[in-house]
Amino acid sequence: MAMPRCIHSTPLLANPRRPSLYYDNMTGIRVVGRPVRIPLEAFAFDPATGGGTIIDSGTMFTRVVALAYEAVRDEFRRRVMGGRAVTSLGGFGTCYSGAAVKVPTVELEFEGMRAPLPEDHMVIRSSYANTRCLAMAVSPGNVNLVVNVVARMAEPNHRVVFDGAGGRLDIPCECCT
Repeated sequence: MAMPRCIHSTPLLANPRRPSLYYDNMTGIRVVGRPVRIPLEAFAFDPATGGGTIIDSGTMFTRVVALAYEAVRDEFRRRVMGGRAVTSLGGFGTCYSGAAVKVPTVELEFEGMRAPLPEDHMVIRSSYANTRCLAMAVSPGNVNLVVNVVARMAEPNHRVVFDGAGGRLDIPCECCT
């Protein structure tokens, strides 16, 4: 495998209360290139509460705190074209069916980089009525209520490098801007 020509990096943050998790400084989410209005506290790193954003390749679907999820969900719904809204499918509440559905683009923003998500990394598909759902949900109402989890499906590719010693997350440039 050829090495990428360049690497984008974002700092990993240390949380002494949860040292096994890879925290980073997520700063926002964009839909169709436009920043979604999300209060900064939705992503704020707080070692005392465990709040902030983690990158977790062991979790399948991205989960974000309610403030962020509701804002992204609403903007995503405004930007979907074609198809028919479906109330929900499993744990996903933003679903559309029909062959003509065109889903909007989504980008995750981190300190120092933006990671655009290809459709296959942000939409889950069901054969039921050709349904597509935003593969994002609200964080569960337990101890993880304050944690955003950027999960395996949203990770831009399989060449994400966790540099714990260097304190950063590296992603090849072709995935990010």
